[in-house]
Amino acid sequence: MPHDATGSRSPQSSLSHLLYGLATAISFTVVGWSGFQLWDVGQRQWANFRSPPLAMRGGDPYLRAMMRTISAAEASGFDAYRQRFPAKTFDVSRGWQHPNICETVPWRQGYCSTAAGRYQMLWSTWQDWASRAGIDTRSFSPENQDLAVYQFLASRNVQPLLHSGRAHSAFCELGRAAIWTSMPCGTETNRHTASLLSLYEQFLEQERQRMAIASQQPKSS
Repeated sequence: MPHDATGSRSPQSSLSHLLYGLATAISFTVVGWSGFQLWDVGQRQWANFRSPPLAMRGGDPYLRAMMRTISAAEASGFDAYRQRFPAKTFDVSRGWQHPNICETVPWRQGYCSTAAGRYQMLWSTWQDWASRAGIDTRSFSPENQDLAVYQFLASRNVQPLLHSGRAHSAFCELGRAAIWTSMPCGTETNRHTASLLSLYEQFLEQERQRMAIASQQPKSS
């Protein structure tokens, strides 16, 4: 490397080092930001896989986000609407009907569960919530599953809690009431429970964006 008579680096050499340093810093910044973007996109895609968008249209984005979060803990994946306990699917080739199959619960001796659908509703729960929402109980379609749960949540105290930023309290309201025991404060938390609040925030952002886009669409006459 060339040096001047005093043993220090020449101005040209110093300038070269400065430019090299700046180029390296910019490269690391770009690569780092790109890596973060890829990580962020990956996180969003994983969240969408665990709980894809709802079949129903419209509704409060806070409740919609909560529904997707419940689904992430109860029946995740793109086939969630036709899942049934325990980790099975039911046949819809002849139409969407609640399967009403009571499967033994391994960790609760003497109990069986008819839980089915995206929100793992028991047969009795489906009959009750669908009837209250004015839904034909014979049609366990994806949209009807959403509508029944949406109307149920709207009738509880969870909506004002969500609107005031108290999501944990809203989830605990459902967990303590043993409606969905995998929720925070529930009696049967699972491997998904710890990440539910983080997922809720992601889903809420997506639902707000969805609502903003929908509001900009021209209304059909």
